Amino acid sequence: MSAIPSDPLIQCLLLSWNLGDDETHTPSRRVRDAQRVRSATVLTFLLASRTSAATSP
Repeated sequence: MSAIPSDPLIQCLLLSWNLGDDETHTPSRRVRDAQRVRSATVLTFLLASRTSAATSP
């Protein structure tokens, strides 16, 4: 996650919803939140299986 605050050239984020195999998706949420703090306008593509996509906020 250290690349997000240090790299101003990030133009989009491909994020696995199943990062860390945590059912609460806490690792994915932390990465997403860190990116939003850095820039609210960067596109985030959430990668998930069909079954886990139903739990996406």
